[in-house]
Amino acid sequence: MVIRFYGPFRKTAGDQIDIELQGEATLRDLVEMLSNRIDGFPSYSGRTTDTNLAAHVMFIRKGNFLKLDQRVEKSDIIDVVLPATGG
Repeated sequence: MVIRFYGPFRKTAGDQIDIELQGEATLRDLVEMLSNRIDGFPSYSGRTTDTNLAAHVMFIRKGNFLKLDQRVEKSDIIDVVLPATGG
């Protein structure tokens, strides 16, 4: 699985990383994996709802926002971005 980072996430994670999945996993599992590998991500692993997570970070696969309980696959390319804000 390829995880691509955008915006300020690039400073701590780089442009992208590869994750080797062992068996089935959800976005919740992926967030936990990233929390163990990347500085700054541990604060996201405690987010228990989709709304709470999306207020801080968004995970996008093929143009669609992922929810915590959605499955992720080893062939996925997932983009990690900050949520859009208005002003």
